Formats: sequence, structure tokens, C-alpha cells
Amino acid sequence: MDNRADYFLLLADLKRSTDLDAAGSARLFGRLNQALTDWSDACSGDLLAGLDLNYGDEFAGLFVRPNRIYEVVDGVRDALRGYGRFRVAIARGRIGAVSEDTSQMGGPVFKLANDALSSLKSRGQFAQWVLGNPLIDETLSVLTEAGNTLREDMTDYQYRVFQHLRDGTSQREIAAQLGKFEQSVSDAAKRGHADLALQIDQAIDAHLRSMEFD
Repeated sequence: MDNRADYFLLLADLKRSTDLDAAGSARLFGRLNQALTDWSDACSGDLLAGLDLNYGDEFAGLFVRPNRIYEVVDGVRDALRGYGRFRVAIARGRIGAVSEDTSQMGGPVFKLANDALSSLKSRGQFAQWVLGNPLIDETLSVLTEAGNTLREDMTDYQYRVFQHLRDGTSQREIAAQLGKFEQSVSDAAKRGHADLALQIDQAIDAHLRSMEFD
């Protein structure tokens, strides 16, 4: 890690977490901590620090490359569905201090991400990318926002079908696993716009994997 190099910061804050009672807060943070631990292990090759709670209801992770950041966002969103929501900024820039603790780093990349979170809060939106290329940033932000809107509009059943499809499971296999008729699964996929959500995910992944940075 070097404070003269650019890194990629995922910075997120939970929405309305202070409105929860003690039991709801315990469930939310329990699931969040487990998800962050799981994704820290899964992304160890790309992750320099975190993923962990940063300040109160914020969580952060510093990455050497952006390829898997959206995968992490998606995984945490899965884990928190029905328990809580968050907004997220992904920024590229330099840290202020070398540390294993993201709350101690500071620097330009945290300023970019914090400003983006403030903007998201005022606009009531989910995600903003600040990687340094205005066209790519806008494209990724719009795609991520659209994907999140589709997910939030899905019923729980439609979301389960979408998750299975995302994992590569066929509709016939999904029907068998969920104890449903295949037509029911097909209807859930169509009404939940699962195909469009999958196309958005694939487009985001393709953008991130094809990007080159100086």
C-alpha cells in the first residue's frame, strides 16, 4: 500500500439504521458484519483494507482494482434485503495515510466518496461511481441505479428466482428447488424483469473488467 498511488474505495452508509429498535439493529448489524467478513475472504486478492465498519453505520473497503466491487455491493445488498438498505459510493484516488484501518486513512479518495454519499442522500439515490472518467462514471452510476430499482420492485419470490437465475440455474431446476411449477417461475422472472436486471449486471461487470487505468 502506498499513499502516492490510486486505489478504489467502496464507502457506504446504512439508511435510517437509527430508527430501528434494539432487536432490529442487532439483526441488521449481525447480517452486515457476517456479509463483510464473507466478502473480505472472497476478495482477499483484490482487497487492501476492510471490508469493515468505518464510522457507526458506515462500512468501507479499499481495493487495488475495481473489478469485484460491484459483486461485493450486490452480495451485501442480498444479505441485507428485508433488514436494511444502504447507499454506496465507489471512488478512485489516493489515501492520506497507510493503515489497515480504513477509518484512519483519509485523503482525497475519502473526500470524493463522502461528497458522493452526501449527493446521493440529497437526491434519494442508491449509488454513484467516481472513477475519473465522466462518461464511464455516469454510465456505471445509471446502470447501478437502474439495477437497484429493479431489485427493490421485485417481490421476495421474484427476487429468489432472480438470484437463482443469476447463479446460472435453469428455470426447470429453480422450479424443482422451490417446489413451484415451471410456469410460475417463468412468470416471476418476467414480472420481476429478471432478464433486464441480469443484463444490467453483465454490462457493469463488462465495463469494470475492460477498464484500464494509468
